[in-house]
Amino acid sequence: MTGALRTELVVVEDLAPADREAFLDELGALVSTIFVNYGRDYLAKDMAAPHLASARVLMMRDGDGQLVGYNQVRRFAYQIDGRTVHMFRAMAGLLPEYRGRGSTLTFGLAQAFRFKLAHPLAEVYFLPILLHPTSYTLFARYGHAFWPTPKAPTPADKFELLKKLCETAGFPLDDPDHPYVCKPDVMTRQDEAEAADWAADPRPEVQFFLKTNPRYREGRALVGIAPLTFANLFITGAKFAATMLARRLGMAKRRR
Repeated sequence: MTGALRTELVVVEDLAPADREAFLDELGALVSTIFVNYGRDYLAKDMAAPHLASARVLMMRDGDGQLVGYNQVRRFAYQIDGRTVHMFRAMAGLLPEYRGRGSTLTFGLAQAFRFKLAHPLAEVYFLPILLHPTSYTLFARYGHAFWPTPKAPTPADKFELLKKLCETAGFPLDDPDHPYVCKPDVMTRQDEAEAADWAADPRPEVQFFLKTNPRYREGRALVGIAPLTFANLFITGAKFAATMLARRLGMAKRRR
């Protein structure tokens, strides 16, 4: 069944030890079916990573209460060139029949906006590690200021900051021929038919992802950067909301 999903927000740092273990058990079982090389142990390390300030996970369940997807947003605080830079990272996974719902962007925007309201003067960036064309297309389509994108070259200062943040966070951009790519050794499970569908997809953002990260099926990920200013958050949110409204009114078809 692929009907409406119900969601449950988990604030990881607030969990009691026993609840944390149960959370890791349940989510670890799901992620191991969605990704290659990503299971409970990897998840536990993610939730105890250096410089981690906050971790929130949106658990998605079907009508029977079965966990079918999740959306994870973590915030880190780093010292870069003598200043504090806050970095949001997101990772999402859904069973194949539930993909294409836009939940990655929705939840990430909400968490970023919440933090920005509480800390309006903070320097904040979103660095999504994009394992699959599904995730990249959302950011490329709706991101007002988001790079890399086929729409415009990346500003030099943003690319330099991206490299520094990736190096500090422990996932350096290590492919000179594909400068936005890191190797987390995690990849989304997909069959040959799905991979062929993506390869044949004519949309510019899909082809850009495949060109920029041609080895995504080998565990390579494209890393993006988006400054989380109020203007960027509002414009990105408005574009996404307009599309969702048009879809509800039957004026826009659902894309994967």
